[in-house]
Amino acid sequence: MKTYEFSQNEIIAMEKLLQSGNAKVEPTSRWLTSTPEVNLCNALATAYEVSGDYERAFEYLKRGNDKRRLDEPYDPVYVERLHDRIINTFSDDFFIDRANVGHRSSEAIFIVGLPRTGSTLIEQILASHPEVDGTFELQEVNRIIKELPINNIEQSQFPENIKALESHEFERLGTDYLHRTQKYRSGRGYFTDKNLGNFLNIGLLQLILPNAVIINARRNPMDTCLACYKQLFARGQSFSYDLEELGEYYLQYDRLMDHWDS
Repeated sequence: MKTYEFSQNEIIAMEKLLQSGNAKVEPTSRWLTSTPEVNLCNALATAYEVSGDYERAFEYLKRGNDKRRLDEPYDPVYVERLHDRIINTFSDDFFIDRANVGHRSSEAIFIVGLPRTGSTLIEQILASHPEVDGTFELQEVNRIIKELPINNIEQSQFPENIKALESHEFERLGTDYLHRTQKYRSGRGYFTDKNLGNFLNIGLLQLILPNAVIINARRNPMDTCLACYKQLFARGQSFSYDLEELGEYYLQYDRLMDHWDS
């Protein structure tokens, strides 16, 4: 589908279907009520982009994304506050007080960042090496976070509840992560974990696996945001369907990565 070019008859048929209002959701779809209309808009945007009619392509792209946004809950204020909480928790003093903790393994290679930044290509290049297993966008880090203990009301959520962990527990969590990911590997010395959302969790990764490699996939900010806006994701990435929210999310991501770098 990435290289398919629509014929003029197909374009006319899609526009007629869209204008007729008959692009109804299938009875079996229990998630996105807007899926048929959004799919048509996205396809027409692609068709007109290929033909060079960028203005019409963007009109369909915006129409589809506006419709999809209604089905994708997103709270930019929550995102900003979450990033504030992560930055406040994982401070310089926090790491100084927890020096030399975690599992010493260097097997894991985390690829993080935003979608549409070339992260899959990075993973494929690494996995072409005979000592590297290419796995999936693993959810093990998120599962570990969900299982962290709750000690009191003030520390009932991540990242605040990380403060209550004893130093030896970080090594246990690192061991737990390596054990959970073993089923995705074939016995090579290293493996990739391309869950891009782990850019939020770099502080935890540094504590439980201090020798792990973390690769932040970066691309020109405008290219990144436009590519996300053009991509109709299967689900998730709810920040990507509104241009203002998309720009704000990029700034929050950039701010957090600056914090991890420092």
